[in-house]
Formats: sequence, C-alpha cells, structure tokens
Amino acid sequence: LGATAWLQIGGIAVVVISNRAQCADPAFFEHLGIDLTAMRAVVVKSRGHFRAGFDEFFPHERVVEVDGPGLTSPIFQRFDWKHIPRPMLPLDAEAFWP
Repeated sequence: LGATAWLQIGGIAVVVISNRAQCADPAFFEHLGIDLTAMRAVVVKSRGHFRAGFDEFFPHERVVEVDGPGLTSPIFQRFDWKHIPRPMLPLDAEAFWP
C-alpha cells in the first residue's frame, strides 16, 4: 500500500494510499484500526474483487456498483464486443441460461 493515511473529513473516514491497489480485503481498514462493524457504509474502489472479503459486513443485496471512468464497467453493453457468439448473456435479452 505504501504510505497510508486515515483522514477524518466532516464525519467521514477516508483512507488514502500511495500505491495503486484495489481494496479487496477488510484488512485494509483493520490494519489502521478502523472497525467496519461500526460503519453505516463503506466505499471501496475495486472492480469486484472486494465481494468475498466484505460479504460478512455488507451482503450482496446491500452492494451498490458505481460505473466510474476507467478500463472496465459493470454495464456490459458499453463495450464494443467483437468475435463472440450471439446471443450472449447478459448482453442480449433473448439469451437464456439452460
């Protein structure tokens, strides 16, 4: 993670790291002494790798994905798909799973 800081900004705890890394494990917060069970919400910048680590704190039905700028997106229709068989789940409404 490199140099790391825990900042309090108007009642919001913000963790800043100096090395680029995805937050995939509660240990990121626990290492700084942050009790996740005391948090009403946690925001992590991660494509999806966080799910397994944070499931005990925030089950999937409480997870909100945000489509931020970058190389990937949770909205698959944003990509110009080529060389894949069609119809394909979840891209095409007529596709189905056996």
